[in-house]
Amino acid sequence: MDVRVLAGIGCLLAHLARKKVLLLSSAGSTETMTAAAKATAEANGWELVEGNKSFLHPDSLQQFRTVVSNWSYPDSLDHRQLNALQRYLEAGGTWAVLKDSSFKLKGWPWLDALSENEQVFMGSPVELERILQKAGDEAEGLDYAACATPAIPENNRYTYTMLAQGLDEPLQLAVLPGNDVMFVERKGAVRLFRAREKDVITLTQFDVYSGLEDGLLGVAMDPEFDKNNWVYFYYAVGGEAPVSRLTRMELRGQRLLRETEKTLLEIPTQRKHCCHSAGYIEFGPDKLLYLSTGDNTNAEETEGYTPVDERPGRELADDQATSASSADLRGKILRIRPTADGTYEIPDGNLFPKDGSKGRPEIYVMGCRNPFRFTVDRKNQYVYWGCWAGYQSARQRRYHQLRRSEPGTPTRILRMAVLPRRERRVAQVGLRYQNRRS
Repeated sequence: MDVRVLAGIGCLLAHLARKKVLLLSSAGSTETMTAAAKATAEANGWELVEGNKSFLHPDSLQQFRTVVSNWSYPDSLDHRQLNALQRYLEAGGTWAVLKDSSFKLKGWPWLDALSENEQVFMGSPVELERILQKAGDEAEGLDYAACATPAIPENNRYTYTMLAQGLDEPLQLAVLPGNDVMFVERKGAVRLFRAREKDVITLTQFDVYSGLEDGLLGVAMDPEFDKNNWVYFYYAVGGEAPVSRLTRMELRGQRLLRETEKTLLEIPTQRKHCCHSAGYIEFGPDKLLYLSTGDNTNAEETEGYTPVDERPGRELADDQATSASSADLRGKILRIRPTADGTYEIPDGNLFPKDGSKGRPEIYVMGCRNPFRFTVDRKNQYVYWGCWAGYQSARQRRYHQLRRSEPGTPTRILRMAVLPRRERRVAQVGLRYQNRRS
C-alpha cells in the first residue's frame, strides 16, 4: 500500500480518536452512569460508543480518546485485554474510572498503582461527569511507539509441528544442541527425537516402579551441557525399596552412558496408597537445580478437604507427615547446587539453615500437594508452579492453583479457585513455614 495512503489512514484514525468515547458496560453499570456519560459526551461533541470487553483490542482502542468503566471492570478481562488496556494508557489514552468497588484481580502491578497513573481519573458515581470531562480534556491522541509494555503476539503467529506420536506417557523434555529433543516416558523409556533424521530412537530403559503415579518423571540438561554432557533424571527406583532418586549421567552423542550415573538425592516414599509424585526438574538462571515432589498422601476419605487425618491407622492419609513436615522432602520444591563430584551444596536463601538444625536444608518451598509443573523466571528468579489443590466433593469438582515464590519472601498465591474453607489449610502451611525462615 502507498505510504501516503497509510499516512492518510493514520490521520483519519487520529481524528476519529479525538471524537469518540468508549463506555464499557457491565452488570454493575447503572442507568445513572450511562446517562452521565452520554450527557458529558454530548456537551463536548464526542460520540459515545457503548461496548464490552471485546473492544479492548489495539485495532478498536485506537478509535477512542478515553475509556469509561467501573473500577471493578478489570476482574472480567483476560490477559490479552489487560495488556491492550495497559498499552492504550501508555500510548496516551485516558481512563475515567467509577469507584464502585475495588477490583480483586492480582498479579498485575500496574493495576495496583492506578491511583498514581496520570492517565487514569477516578471518582465516585456522583463525580462521573467531572472525571469524564477531565479524562476527555487530557487525551491528546495515541502514540503506540511510546509504549513500554510489549504487545502480546496474536495466536496466528505460531505454527505447530508434530515431532512424534504414539508415545507412552511422555512427561518432560529437554531440547539439546542441534534441536534434538530428549524426553522421558513414565514407564522408564528415555527417547530422543533426532531433528536431522526426523525420527525417534530409544536411548535407554530405566528400571522404574511405575505404579500409582510414580515412574520416570523428570529430565533436565545441565546449564553447561556443552562442556560437561550432564543430564539429570528423577525416577522411582524399581524393586521392593520405596524410594525415588535424583541422578546425573552423561549423554555423549546419541549414547546415554549409564555407567556414569551418580545419585545426588534419594527420597523415601510409600507405595501402598495413591497419590501425588510431581517430579519436575528445572535449572534457574542462577544455575541452581529445582526439583518438585508430591506429598505422596492418600486423600480418598477426606471428603474434599485437606488430608489432615489423625485417626489411628490413617497415617498415610495425613499430610502433616509429608507436606507439612520440615523433616520430610515430600510435598516440596527443593533447590540445590550440583557439584562436579556428583553431590550437591545448599545455596543461600532456602527455608531452613544449612546445618539442618530446623529442617531439611534442601527445602525451598513447602506445603504443596502436587507441584507437578513449575518454572523459574529468567529475570527475577521467581518460581511459579501449578499445584493440584483439590479433591472430589459433592459436585465432583477439582481445582488447580497457580502460585509464586519470590526470593526472600513468603510464598504468594497468585490465583486460586474458590475452595471449601478447610481446603486452604495446606496452602497456609507453606506460608507459615516460610515466614519462620532463619
